[in-house]
Amino acid sequence: MIGVTFCILFLFVPEFYSKAQKQDVFVSLKPLQEFSLTYLPNGKSFDKRYLKLFVKFDSVTTYKKTFYMPDKEHEKIEIFLNQLGVLKENNIRSLIPLSFNKDQLKKYSTVEVAYLNKSIEKIKINRFFLKGKKITSIERLMYYTLTVVFSVIGLLSAWFVVGSAKLHIEHYQKTGETLEINNLIAAKIEGFKYVLRGFKSENKESEI
Repeated sequence: MIGVTFCILFLFVPEFYSKAQKQDVFVSLKPLQEFSLTYLPNGKSFDKRYLKLFVKFDSVTTYKKTFYMPDKEHEKIEIFLNQLGVLKENNIRSLIPLSFNKDQLKKYSTVEVAYLNKSIEKIKINRFFLKGKKITSIERLMYYTLTVVFSVIGLLSAWFVVGSAKLHIEHYQKTGETLEINNLIAAKIEGFKYVLRGFKSENKESEI
């Protein structure tokens, strides 16, 4: 229970809040000097499950992104190549390795990249997303809602954990024994009732 509470409060809540707050910072980079696709190098051969994208805008920095093909992560690249008329049979493997020449690259005047340490997080060319997408207002609202919902769940769980611990401590102080309730469901119900009473023990009248 404690582990679940910590996961909710310190993993899920920050993650959803971060997604709700995140603003993509796209850098407009031009001219586009390189756009190439190849498989992921694996020693002296290639791992054809992974498609590697290389984008270069100057002679110094190359931005990269790896796509896992069995999960169809590369589908937007296929759509893009289809629109260009480069890919005609929906078989991108027939084109790899692929590299655009300078005349082809002149057509792509608007290239925007959101990246972290040279690794592409999102990239769009002429407003078409090859990787990632623009977060909508509905999605942002959904993340804020999830942040609130999981915050409430986490706080209630923490309150329950504290109440249950206090119940066990009080029982041990009074009897010198640990609280043992064989029925797990009954234990949870008893702990929940204790929390609702404001961490106060239930007063029972002595039976005559």
